[in-house]
Amino acid sequence: MKKPHRALRDIFNSTKLRRAFLAVAGTAALVSSPIVLADQWPKTTPVVVPCEEPARVPARPAIPYDELLFQQNDAVPSDLLKSMTEKERLQFYMNRFCFTADQRANDNNPDRAHLVTALDTLSALTYMGRPLIDLAVDSKLHFCALPHLPAGTAAQYMAGYDFVAATRNAAPQGEVLDLAHEITHAAQGRQGLLNYSYYWDIESRVRRNLVDEAAPVAMEYAVAYEKKLNGDDSYWTYLKAHTASSAYTDPANHLAFETAYNAGIASGKTQADALRDGAHVVFERVFNSPEWRNFYLNSELNSYLSDLADGKFRQFPTIQRNGFDDNDVANASKVGDLPGFTAGAEVPSYAQLLNHDQKMAWAYEAVDLARLRQSLGADAPEVQQLAAKAAADKNPYLTLDLAEVSRRAEAAKWDTGLQYTYRIMDKMLTEPAPVPKICFAAPPKPAA
Repeated sequence: MKKPHRALRDIFNSTKLRRAFLAVAGTAALVSSPIVLADQWPKTTPVVVPCEEPARVPARPAIPYDELLFQQNDAVPSDLLKSMTEKERLQFYMNRFCFTADQRANDNNPDRAHLVTALDTLSALTYMGRPLIDLAVDSKLHFCALPHLPAGTAAQYMAGYDFVAATRNAAPQGEVLDLAHEITHAAQGRQGLLNYSYYWDIESRVRRNLVDEAAPVAMEYAVAYEKKLNGDDSYWTYLKAHTASSAYTDPANHLAFETAYNAGIASGKTQADALRDGAHVVFERVFNSPEWRNFYLNSELNSYLSDLADGKFRQFPTIQRNGFDDNDVANASKVGDLPGFTAGAEVPSYAQLLNHDQKMAWAYEAVDLARLRQSLGADAPEVQQLAAKAAADKNPYLTLDLAEVSRRAEAAKWDTGLQYTYRIMDKMLTEPAPVPKICFAAPPKPAA
């Protein structure tokens, strides 16, 4: 009996034919799968196996992140959820874990009492705190006490269902400042600043993410300093010892805030305007904090990877520049009808933000190149230009399966704690390459 599979294996041990085969097969590679060049082929004899129906790639989980947050904190999911719509499930969870700001005085759940106390404390601050609470009350913003959030996260505002999820902070000062931070995000949502377009270029997305996160940090400074003006300097002291990043603890940031505030008062400004002057200065300085900057760069990188893995960019064949403009920056700190403190602020460029960490820059370059291929096609001049630059820079991440990177990054968010995605990519580079498989058509089964 002839064994065609053995002959086929021998044929593919021919370098010239293997190169020819790869030149054809490579053109059909998906964006999320690296195109293997002939000179990168593993020095391993291919495994010959019968041809089978290609395995279907399972769809990414359809569970919205809002709902996933609750599932991670619900040890015994109710059977009732199976028959509910998405909206009904979210309402079910919110009834269990949440209360609205306007009804906080009537909420008697002991697991949420710490949030009620923090909101009441914030409400007592005339200039920076009460406007935040007024916005939360007027819009019936929900607050949800959840013991488990992604690593490195103390609280989150979820725009889709308009709620703030928060874990218990051991320090009451931290609890108040966390909520001030998240209500600022709720205010940004009402300004339309929390959304992004799949048309946007990567710089627009990074700018939106970091601006939207820097403004609430500066708001925390203003709240803490107003508490100090009212005779309680424990909040200002808390910021100086904050465990999150030097965006909070850098002595130069505190000095800059106080200097700007005092200069405003000396020039005849009101306390409210002087507090905003201090916040403006801190907002510009937050981008200089390495831990803070890399945390949110990593966050946006993972968001970009997720959209790429889901094929979101295929339907958007053009790229929009400056999707998040100076007017958006100005509105990032507005609360209701009150003026913000970010108008006219200087925000570092995309290149400046990535200039501090080579591996983060490589990760962004690899992901953006894959996105441009998905949007514009591999032959587009912009794609060819970035590909040439990445190769010249010896970017090590260009051959990775970015869909797998996204999957591992998502798992790490819940299971292994905070981890920069480029470290996941580094680990994948050290893993052995899969053994190539060549299939042959199996002979038909004999008739019974």
